[in-house]
Amino acid sequence: MGKWLPLVGLGFAVLAVGLAKDGRFLQENEIGGADPEDGDGDGDREELLARELIGNQVELLVNRSGVDVAELIRANNGGPLLQNIPSERLRLRDIIGRSQLQYIDYKVEYGLRYDPKLAARQSQPPRSQPSASYGANSIDDSDIKADSSIPLVVVSGGGNRTWFAVKDNVTTFASSPVQNVMRPPTRVEQTLDLLGERLKKLLLNSFVPNSTESRVIEKLKSPLTLFSLFNVVNFENAPCVARQGNLGSPLQGICYHEVQCSQLGGVPMDVCAGGFGVCCVFQLGCNDQTAQNISYFQSPGYPTAVRTKLTCSLTVALRWNTRQVLLELIFFEMGPPREGNCLEDQLIVTVQNTHRQYPILCGINSGQHLYLQVDREYSHFLYLTAVSNSDEPKAFNIRIIQLAELQAPEGCLQYFTGVNGYIKSFNYDDHSVLVTRREPGYLNNLNYAICIRRTPNFCSTTFSNVNEYGEENAFQLVNFDEDGASLTRPNTAGVEIYNCPDDFVALNYLRLCGERLNDGATSEDYGQNAPVVDDSGGPIVVPFRSNEELVGRGFKLMYKQEICQS
Repeated sequence: MGKWLPLVGLGFAVLAVGLAKDGRFLQENEIGGADPEDGDGDGDREELLARELIGNQVELLVNRSGVDVAELIRANNGGPLLQNIPSERLRLRDIIGRSQLQYIDYKVEYGLRYDPKLAARQSQPPRSQPSASYGANSIDDSDIKADSSIPLVVVSGGGNRTWFAVKDNVTTFASSPVQNVMRPPTRVEQTLDLLGERLKKLLLNSFVPNSTESRVIEKLKSPLTLFSLFNVVNFENAPCVARQGNLGSPLQGICYHEVQCSQLGGVPMDVCAGGFGVCCVFQLGCNDQTAQNISYFQSPGYPTAVRTKLTCSLTVALRWNTRQVLLELIFFEMGPPREGNCLEDQLIVTVQNTHRQYPILCGINSGQHLYLQVDREYSHFLYLTAVSNSDEPKAFNIRIIQLAELQAPEGCLQYFTGVNGYIKSFNYDDHSVLVTRREPGYLNNLNYAICIRRTPNFCSTTFSNVNEYGEENAFQLVNFDEDGASLTRPNTAGVEIYNCPDDFVALNYLRLCGERLNDGATSEDYGQNAPVVDDSGGPIVVPFRSNEELVGRGFKLMYKQEICQS
């Protein structure tokens, strides 16, 4: 039944407009006191009054024979029907005006209602009184009841109700006193009246520029907004996915009522909750704040590049049940680091009251992600700050998701759940969309863990820097002694602490570095790349570490989990 309620609301609005129009109609025509306009002759005057009588009377018009009463009156214009009515009774004030005004006064002043049951008993011709006539033949009640071909016209005025009957071109009428047909309104009628008055005020004031009503009407663009206004349909404000997004990437949002979405500063991108809500996407920029579960931090004018210096920050109020925050760098291109340090362009991530340090990022990192650990007893806000001191083109679009449950294991900065996939160091890519100055290479002072969810019935994981097309991805993690000499020979692999004391990635509990990926397990030719198999038990963890000195290209490794062999 809920889906019909917006139609009921629209019906109330139409009723309100109708009441307003009726009010203007009554005022313009002055039913209670205006005399009809005089015509050129008596016939024109009578015809005008007859039309007014048929068009404006409030009481019952009964045509027992199916003949159109209006046509009958027009056909008898100037005939017995009008000639046998006293001229003073032809005035609207005397015929229907007083009772109509009395009805309106009672309804306005006292809230009384017309009672159809009482009116039905008074709509029948009098049975106990003889019929009276003005120079016309009389027809009693038995004649009217027996002959259904006699048309009846019932009008009220002057405290009496009069029945007009026409038979054989002779008009007969009878009258009786009008009794009270008013009753007090019910609670439902009072509620509907109040709703109608408010809707009428809303509609009438909607034409006033900059009024509250005009702003509300501006938002009433679809039936969905009626649900929002009256809160008829409630649904969970759950995450949703819009079908269209920037640069081909789908946008995630929260399912809200359309009005709620607008009030919270979001943008409706799609429908949700069976069409009762909208997928509200929160795209935020510089100096904004948000407390939404899912939001986007975007550079000014995104996806257009920013070509000026920039200082842009976002404050995220952490919800009471947030355990982790996922930052997804959907698009991230800023100025490159210099010798492993982000000097000109930086993305700084800070969680309030925490001792954990997160990497300061720069360069090209589209597709990367970070999991942030949150202790809600002490941490209430997350701060993202983008700073650029260069005029190089730059842009970013970061999705922020507050998680009520732990998705990544504790201590994992990155977490992958697929059976197959790729892991890579920050700023590894050498291709871009906006940035013109590219310097791929990992960053200094990193110490974090990359974790992979172990799939059930899969016992080992193979890492390789050769992709599915047979192409080798560059692998370079450098280490130098105190004299500045490399601890590994050029174009060879380095293994364990002697070769890899500072910068390394650990696979199968072995430190690996150098310019080739090879742990010596499958090939002793360290000048060649060779796959590394991690068959250790427990979670799959790949630590990565770098010091504050020189850096290399980094790593991009394809991983593939292998099913257990019997």
